Amino acid sequence: MSITSQIKQDVPQRISQFPKLILGKPYFFHAWKKDRIGVECLYYRFMGSDGKTQQRKKVPLKEIKAAVKRFQKKGIFDRSDYKKLCPTALSSGPCGFAVIGRYLEFRHKAKYKGRGHGFSL
Repeated sequence: MSITSQIKQDVPQRISQFPKLILGKPYFFHAWKKDRIGVECLYYRFMGSDGKTQQRKKVPLKEIKAAVKRFQKKGIFDRSDYKKLCPTALSSGPCGFAVIGRYLEFRHKAKYKGRGHGFSL
């Protein structure tokens, strides 16, 4: 099975919540759909800082796939990897790092090692 197929099979059937790296309600899977330029993305939602409005952000499937490949090769996925491999997710902020990392925990036995260390075996 390809990495892309595995990701789409896992999310949302097997994992649909992505705990934040610090305290707070998790990010929740919203949908797989194409963005305005036709790129397939995982959209996720979370409660805004006002506690009333739902926010939505995206991580392109190709960026998740790149993160998985990096993790499989290096055994680590940290913020510098996120900055290099996930420019679209990064443009929406740092929460995409948590979504990708939590997927790596689910599928690839990664562990979050704390700020400055990222996810590793």
